[in-house]
Amino acid sequence: MLGGRPCSAAGRGDGDVVAVTRKGNLAGRLRTFLRTQTLCHPSEGNMTDQPPTQQPPPAMNPVPGHPPYPPYPPYAYPAPFNTYAILALVFGAMVFPPLGIYFGSKAKGQIAQTGERGVELATAGVVVGWIFTALYGVVFLAWCGMAAVMLGSAPGVQP
Repeated sequence: MLGGRPCSAAGRGDGDVVAVTRKGNLAGRLRTFLRTQTLCHPSEGNMTDQPPTQQPPPAMNPVPGHPPYPPYPPYAYPAPFNTYAILALVFGAMVFPPLGIYFGSKAKGQIAQTGERGVELATAGVVVGWIFTALYGVVFLAWCGMAAVMLGSAPGVQP
């Protein structure tokens, strides 16, 4: 260790390089070489830039005489979302509501078989799909009524 740091962090031109001075051109080349290399004392045992190998910590015993804690179980990833459930909500709310109704009912059937997530999305897609389908139906009927009134009261048209 040089300057209170491990050998892998020493050197590299930061002032902690072990310098050997000689006269002439050799001294200049040596100083340049030493600025770019890491030098460790042989008694430290780590002459490479590789980190020392670490051993795993010993098992912790909370109470002497008892076995150690068991290891953590592996992380269980959640089931994926059903694609039709996502499509149900997107189509039901933003694109074409009748497709939201169709995809939502299809997603509920698939979720019951496969165990995927997304029942809430499918239900929301069906509900929103029905609401927007009803609203679009009312708007369409109002538009047809206004068109009939305007065409029926056009000047010069005889019944």
